[in-house]
Amino acid sequence: MGKCWLLSPLLLFLALSAVLLPPPPAAACHPDDLRALRAFAGNLTAGGDDLLRAAWSGGGSCCGWEGVGCDGAGGRVTALRLPGRGLAGPIPGDSLAGLARLEVLDLSRNAFSGGASPVAAIAGLRAADLSSNLLLGSLPDLAALPGLVAFNASNNSLSGALGPDLCAGAPALQVFDLSGNRLAGALPSSATLPPCAATLQELFLGANSFTGALPAALFGLAGLRRLSLASNALAGQVSSRLRGLTNLTLLDLSVNRFSGRLPDVFGDLTSLEHFWAHSNGFSGSLPPSLSSLSSLRDLNLRNNSLSGPIAHANFSGMPLLASVDLATNHLNGSLPVSLADCSKLKSLSIAKNRLTGKLPEDYSRLRSLSMLSLSNNSLHNISGALTVLGHCENLTTLILTKNFVGEELPSDDIGGLKSLEVLALGDCALRGRVPEWLSQCKKLEVLDLSWNQLVGTIPSWIGELDHLSYLDLSNNSLVGEVPRSLTQLKSLVTARRSPGMVFTNMPLYVKHNRSTSGRQYNQLSNFPPSLLLNNNGLNGTIWPEFGNLKELHVLDLSNNVMSGSIPDALSRMENLELLDLSSNNLSGSIPSSLTELTFLSKFSVAHNHLVGPIPNGGQFLTFTNSSFEGNPGLCRSSSCILNQSGETNVNNVTQSATSIRNRKNKILGVAVCMGLALAVLLCVILVNISKKEARAVSDEDVEGACHDTYYSYSKPVLFFQNSAKELSVSDLISCRLIGVVPEALLSSGAFVISSGGQSTTDFYGYVGVFVLLPDDSATAREVVPITSEFEIRNVQYVQLL
Repeated sequence: MGKCWLLSPLLLFLALSAVLLPPPPAAACHPDDLRALRAFAGNLTAGGDDLLRAAWSGGGSCCGWEGVGCDGAGGRVTALRLPGRGLAGPIPGDSLAGLARLEVLDLSRNAFSGGASPVAAIAGLRAADLSSNLLLGSLPDLAALPGLVAFNASNNSLSGALGPDLCAGAPALQVFDLSGNRLAGALPSSATLPPCAATLQELFLGANSFTGALPAALFGLAGLRRLSLASNALAGQVSSRLRGLTNLTLLDLSVNRFSGRLPDVFGDLTSLEHFWAHSNGFSGSLPPSLSSLSSLRDLNLRNNSLSGPIAHANFSGMPLLASVDLATNHLNGSLPVSLADCSKLKSLSIAKNRLTGKLPEDYSRLRSLSMLSLSNNSLHNISGALTVLGHCENLTTLILTKNFVGEELPSDDIGGLKSLEVLALGDCALRGRVPEWLSQCKKLEVLDLSWNQLVGTIPSWIGELDHLSYLDLSNNSLVGEVPRSLTQLKSLVTARRSPGMVFTNMPLYVKHNRSTSGRQYNQLSNFPPSLLLNNNGLNGTIWPEFGNLKELHVLDLSNNVMSGSIPDALSRMENLELLDLSSNNLSGSIPSSLTELTFLSKFSVAHNHLVGPIPNGGQFLTFTNSSFEGNPGLCRSSSCILNQSGETNVNNVTQSATSIRNRKNKILGVAVCMGLALAVLLCVILVNISKKEARAVSDEDVEGACHDTYYSYSKPVLFFQNSAKELSVSDLISCRLIGVVPEALLSSGAFVISSGGQSTTDFYGYVGVFVLLPDDSATAREVVPITSEFEIRNVQYVQLL
């Protein structure tokens, strides 16, 4: 879920205060405030202070300075709004305390460090936004701010427990946002209500490390309208006292460790509009009182252990529903007909349950439906389902994977579905041919018909789908040549902006092996442009025109009966990351120009009839012998020295190396035996000398060993122009992925530089990744593995020699 709704209350407060405050007077501001503002700018670290002093360098009243707001009488500063100005250093608390009438403070989206406690010294503060900085330490005691109404310190690194109560002592607090920090421990469980019990309306504690059960004091906050506790480690059952929060419009309990049944109390929460409790351990049936939520717009209970007949839930009482996600549970029975009464429904996912039966004909009334996922169930009658959905003229995403097992894929025109952008009918064992009616789906960007029993040829009209960038026809029984038209797919020839939507609450997965869980994509533009035609009976040659597909990332033609040579033109596919041509009848040599594919991280031509030297350079330095096995005529050496039989063989080289290693091992064994005897004698002599120092040396060695082991793993490598430059988050966002290499090549300095585009999130969790900033570079630095946006912001750099 997005964070816009989390920040909107405080931003609204700040915006309203800006409108309601009178315009600044022409007279000079109060001298005390002038001194305080100049001191504030002077206490910032280099860079930010210069920018601020430049903005405040004009003459006249400080009330006319950028970001400064004053009252209409005495020229006293009442508001200081400096979001996203690149300001850094500790928050100048003493300077801010000198602004005696300051009520509104917005320092969000800067690089302030140190603690947040200086704001507690601003006695008249009513609203403070410190979000998205680099603040550390504990949460300040807000009891000294009796007029504080809104406080936002989200997306920092505050740590410690939340105390002394759910309001941090602030008696008049209405909006409290601490999400995205490192706060931990149990939520305050005071027997008495917190001081803000009568005023608090919005509480956001998500993305921290809180543990334990929900305290009773939480359910005493009767005025709460929005409550988010998502992404913590909270556990236990949710109390039926939840019914006391009758003013709730948003409740987010997702990604915790809650268990047991959902309390059947929703009849008292009639104002609830958004209810998210996905990724927990909730069990039992859906609470019947859910049908009383007439204001509900979003319902997300995916990834729990809910069970029972889904049809028992009456969705007719929720006419405003726009999004329903009940995927990855144990719900059974037939699809609920009552969902057809939700005329505003846009997104529906009930994937990975135990549903049976047909798609109800009444679903043809879901004219607003744009995303539907029913994958991994046991539905039948695919012809009827597609006919019904053909009436949903706004349907753009249809995921029906693992249903309709063994049925015939209808070939007749079913009508409708002209707006489809994503169609997944994989792993259904469907019979028939690639249907002609798909040619009318001109907006298709993703088409997955893999793991079926389709026969015949690949129709040439697929190459006329201008927006198609992901095609998976693998694991079928297709024959004939690959249509030359596929080498002219417009979205793979040149970079094109996808007209498609963003997947906000329906994650999609791509997997090419049934034993893996697959990679999740929540955005259509993040799908890797791919042609997956493997495991069929395709013949003919590999078209040189494949080299035109400069935007293609994955090309898999493996396990077919293709013949001829590997075209040299494939080296023009400059963004290619995976090329699998294994298990065909290819002949000739491997073009040396393929070393120019600097993004290539996986390559295989195994089990063909190739001969000659394996290219030596670029990403080919990273590929193991398994990428080339089954080709007796291939060799690793550029000279391809003939063995006694006159053949050059990668396997022979491996066997020779093994024989040499065996002889070396025998010699080494004799040396080890002699060395052991000498070592025992030396140990006896030194044991008494070293006994007093042994423990200290051991501790030091262990610590050093751990450090060395940590840095021995492959790590991302950043290239940039200026070795003195400190990289920022914005720098990393513009980074470009180069390739994945093993530790051995990292340490040898065998780096490859190229270009291409990837988002920052694509680097999370990678090791051995090359990236390049927009300007060309010659300097390399090594960094620790990236696992989150925070670690990108605080990454440590080590110079490579």
